[in-house]
Order: sequence, then C-alpha cells, then structure tokens
Amino acid sequence: MSTDPSSPLRSSAPVAAFEAPVRARVIRDWANANGYDLPERGRVPIAVVEAWKQRERGGRSATR
Repeated sequence: MSTDPSSPLRSSAPVAAFEAPVRARVIRDWANANGYDLPERGRVPIAVVEAWKQRERGGRSATR
C-alpha cells in the first residue's frame, strides 16, 4: 500500500470502532434464560442482539 496521501488506495472514510465478535451461543443462551424463545439454530434476531447489548452495557433490564 502506498504512503502517498493522494494515492487512490487510501480511504478518507471514517473507520467504525471495532467490536469483538460474540458467539451466537452466548446471546442465544442469555435470550433463552430471559424469556426469548429461540431455536437452537438459525440467525439470532437483531432485536434479541440489541437487548443483549443493552444488558452488556449495564443498561436497564433487557428481559422480557
């Protein structure tokens, strides 16, 4: 990669903060323990992921 600031390889787009990936199993186990009815396989709904994130940030209770 070039160090020339005018190089087309350099991006001026902001970089999002890195979030460590969380295993779906962790979220799924939390969701099932907190009243969400999730199957053992498949995509975890975004609403459940967001509720789990709220709980992780110390927000108000995200249980149903």
